[in-house]
Order: sequence, then structure tokens, then C-alpha cells
Amino acid sequence: MTETRFALVEPTRLGTWQCEQLNTIYLDSFPPYERADFLFLLQSIRAGERWLFTALQNDNVLGLAILVPFIARGIHLLEYLAVARDARGHGIGGRLLEHVVDVARATRTVRGIVIEVEHDEEGDATERVVRQRRIAFYARHGACVVDAAPQYRAPLADRVGVMRIKLLWLPIATDATAPRGDELRECITGIFTKSYGLDVNDRLLHNVLAGILE
Repeated sequence: MTETRFALVEPTRLGTWQCEQLNTIYLDSFPPYERADFLFLLQSIRAGERWLFTALQNDNVLGLAILVPFIARGIHLLEYLAVARDARGHGIGGRLLEHVVDVARATRTVRGIVIEVEHDEEGDATERVVRQRRIAFYARHGACVVDAAPQYRAPLADRVGVMRIKLLWLPIATDATAPRGDELRECITGIFTKSYGLDVNDRLLHNVLAGILE
């Protein structure tokens, strides 16, 4: 069996063929209300504002991970993680996540990674099962729920509205506890401004920050 390779992609090496495969996986894996414009993401990756990781087999893209670095001091945001439909069920997503963690750990300046997941108490029965499995996937890799942000909401990408979110914490440093207090406020502000492109005075951001538990 051909070996699967995992890599942090250099922005200048994003070819047309690779971008097409990435776009296919991206559109197939995330609903419209979670998707930023793909061309915007590519421009952001090329500008160094986001980091792209890929899983490759025979130079074909099987998976992608997009990281927004340093949304707060020592904290990254895992914005997207997805595997091609016909490559799922073979552990590629987990190995790609492990590679992201290894790269973050190698810098020695990162405490942890935060991850947004749709709340598993929302949606119909099928959606709740999918969301529970997603949370369990991250838990198997060491993530836990940030319990100081029970009222976390995120804006919808395709229309006016919000979605209920669980914020997860994946520690990189061995002694890194989940952010709380001012560090959590800095972290959430970074997510809203760097990932969603909102202003620091956005009303939703202020409401989320007001719901943080001390």
C-alpha cells in the first residue's frame, strides 16, 4: 500500500491541481454555514495568516487541516480538519491531527490548540450522533471541553444567525491547562477577529465574553 505523507504545505507550492482537490474536500466536508470563501482561505494561506497541512498519497490530497496560528499568546486555532469521502475510516484524520500537534510542539512556544465543534445537544438525532462522534474523536486525541465558556456561540457564514458551539482545548505543553479568565477572553477575541474577521466591538463577541465563567 502506498504510504500517506503528512506535511505543512509551503504557500508557494500550492498548485492548481492541489487547490482543486482541496476545494472538493472542503465543499464536501463542511456545510455552507461553516464555510469561509475558499479563495479567501487560499489567499490567507499564501499570506501566512493561516497554515495548511495536507495528507498526500501518490501526490493526491486525501485530507486537509487549516490552522490559524497564535490567536492568543501560545494558542492556535484548528479551523478546519477534513478527509476525502473515499479515504475516510482509515485513520487519516487522526494521523493528520497528530502531525499538526507535532509541528506545534516542535516550536516550543505553543501551549495548546483550541477547536470549535457544533454542540452535540443541537440538531436532529442524526446530527447529534455525528457531533458526538466528532467530539469523541478529538477526546481520543487528548482534547477536553473548555467548561468556562458554556454560552459560546459562533456566527453563521452564509446568513445572519448564530450556532451553539463547544470550545475544545487540545494541550500541547504537558502542563497546559484549558484557558480561563483573561486568557480565555484573549483566545475568543482572537477567534472572532482572526477567523471570522469580526470587529472587536462586535455585539456577538461581547455577549460571548460576558458569558465566560471565572
